[in-house]
Amino acid sequence: FYTLQIAPGDLLEFHRGNYDHWAVYVGNGKLVDFADPPNQGIVRKQLVTDVAAGRPYKVNNKYDKRCAPRKPKEIVEAAENEVGNRKDYDVARNNCEHFATLMRYGKSFSDQV
Repeated sequence: FYTLQIAPGDLLEFHRGNYDHWAVYVGNGKLVDFADPPNQGIVRKQLVTDVAAGRPYKVNNKYDKRCAPRKPKEIVEAAENEVGNRKDYDVARNNCEHFATLMRYGKSFSDQV
């Protein structure tokens, strides 16, 4: 389940048991994700290893089959421009997978919900 070939703009999927957490790889061992701390969601930039915390993760660009991804530089810039922003988190309509797909494809969607 671990993938060593990660390129900027790739989507990372972290298995969390009954759900998967999604993020955008931005290079240099870092990712940008959308998390739901108490009260309101926030976009964060973190080390991949910190988010993985020893648990499985992989590159998962499965939506490339249905939607053309933006250029890696555009994906990374879009994700990094969101860091620190607070947004309403909604598990069904605005979750971490919605954020990651919006950055990569310019459209948000999630097959988890």
